[in-house]
Amino acid sequence: ALALASQVVAHGYVPFVRIGSTTLPGWDVNTGPYILRCPDSGFIADPTSGDITCSIGNSKLPPTEITATVTAGQTVTALWNTWPIGHYGPVLNYLAKCPSSGCSSWKADTGSPWFKIQQSVYANGEWASDTLAKSNFSYAIRIPSNIVPGKYLLRHENLALHGATNIGGAQFYPVCIQLNGTCVPSDELERAEG
Repeated sequence: ALALASQVVAHGYVPFVRIGSTTLPGWDVNTGPYILRCPDSGFIADPTSGDITCSIGNSKLPPTEITATVTAGQTVTALWNTWPIGHYGPVLNYLAKCPSSGCSSWKADTGSPWFKIQQSVYANGEWASDTLAKSNFSYAIRIPSNIVPGKYLLRHENLALHGATNIGGAQFYPVCIQLNGTCVPSDELERAEG
């Protein structure tokens, strides 16, 4: 238990998610209503593993589906508990539309269900992960304004490259957030564009 606790502290996880102005509980060591539960907060070293989609233990999904509602074009902010400076690398974000059966029993680890919606790599002399660490461990993800309404997994990932000079040294830290995506009402869209 102590080893896991130190791993959690060293690398971080997403205990809260902010959608608009509402902060929702995310995954933590014991519970995780909006984020698929992860039995481990360690990194994924093998990018061909099924765990690469939503973290270690991807097969241990929550028994019921719980989603956070987000409007197309809205921002979801992942609020990490910590992230060490020096675990540098890009921050990547993907969506996958869940099947009609929903997100809770779907692993999204076969085929090609994911599409990239955002990435930050290196800007102004700083890696995206270091920017995240210096921004109160938060990262804002804009949901595309043209998504089809439905249930989605948002895959938010820090990719630590500090060990990548060795084969297999890149460290993937993915987390999946279950979203119920809704459309922007056309009158609101017209006001925003006008």
